[in-house]
Amino acid sequence: MRCQSWQMEAQIDSNMHHWIWLGKDFVFFESYFCLWSQKYTLEKPHPKKNMYSYWERNHWFDKVDYCIVGAGYVGLLTAIYLSEKYPEKNLALVDAYAIPQGASTKNAGFTCFGSVGELSDDLGHMSEEELVELIRMRYQGLQQLEETIPAASYDYINCGGQEVFTSRLEFEQVASKFEKANSLMEQAMGVSDVFEFGKLQFSTKLHRQVIENRYEGQLNPVKLFKALMAKARSQGVQIYTGFKVSAWNRLEDVQYDIMFEGGMKMTSHELIFTTNAFTRTLLSDLDILPKRNQVLVSKPMNLQKLNGTFHHDKGYVYFRNVGQDRLLIGGARNKDAEMESTSVFAPNEKIIEHLVKFAKRYLNDSFVPDFSWSGIIATGKNKFPIIKKSTAGPYIAARLGGMGVATGSQVARCIVDLI
Repeated sequence: MRCQSWQMEAQIDSNMHHWIWLGKDFVFFESYFCLWSQKYTLEKPHPKKNMYSYWERNHWFDKVDYCIVGAGYVGLLTAIYLSEKYPEKNLALVDAYAIPQGASTKNAGFTCFGSVGELSDDLGHMSEEELVELIRMRYQGLQQLEETIPAASYDYINCGGQEVFTSRLEFEQVASKFEKANSLMEQAMGVSDVFEFGKLQFSTKLHRQVIENRYEGQLNPVKLFKALMAKARSQGVQIYTGFKVSAWNRLEDVQYDIMFEGGMKMTSHELIFTTNAFTRTLLSDLDILPKRNQVLVSKPMNLQKLNGTFHHDKGYVYFRNVGQDRLLIGGARNKDAEMESTSVFAPNEKIIEHLVKFAKRYLNDSFVPDFSWSGIIATGKNKFPIIKKSTAGPYIAARLGGMGVATGSQVARCIVDLI
């Protein structure tokens, strides 16, 4: 990485909180704010030491009945359903950041539950019974989400989805699994012929045959998050952002102390972790592997007939229209799997180059990235979520396998049923 103004080498530490520019002068970055000087070397301050007053440390947090850590989709939905189950209880939802990290507001805005290529690949990592249950959870989760939050509030569009192919051979390899995939869908959803063969409408460079799923759609991830946040607050949930858990102690069967960076502390009768890919920082003995995805959005362009949600390469590459004149494309983490097995937010130039080349070659040769970011999802030996009370005490709702939009409400409902 280069500093264009001073041409100094830079490095970033593993926890992504402090940026340090190395050169003649020392420059310290914390979060998104920076101090710099060409004349003076700045001393690195002690992180958050003594930043809270006596009054804040002792009176900011009330003792609560339930503390939920992680304010993404699953955390918000857990708070909503838990407050409905126990309206007389005090609930606190805490998050380390003002805007949630991970994937809730960084995802591509798909309401999908598996393409033929992806489901066929999943069968190599989990049993058919598990996969059917996972598809059912995704499908019912999308229905439950709409019951919880009106679809219009997050710009939901039932535009359908298509799996696309770059060659006839690629198409035939996936099409050979078509009947099996439809059988899995019928077992899970009670609907026959979810997948159908169709013809591509927007490109002459991709194979003309596609596999369609009329039940998929797209939404605005931030509008969904804001709607969930508003509903949780309206139901009396106390939401605290900017408080990162540094440690927790189980004092007895009915009480936990949750410590935050800087010395603040909360006491709660029950503790629920909804931190997905980051849960192992709080409970290490879990089968959770963080995976990073790159996402690009184009400058305004002529999309022609490209409208909907699209999948390629077993679901690893995905793209969609954003409005009438922008193209979003993301994923491809399998092209650099080792580097993308991380919880560190950062660009991966190898994958970005692959996505840009794919977009230019197969979708629109005028594609030029305008926005880019990365998000972190959680996988494991298989994609089935972890929903349980841990032997250490806290409840866990995590490992959503990149399908948090679809499975989030079901995962939240299931963990609340255990509490």
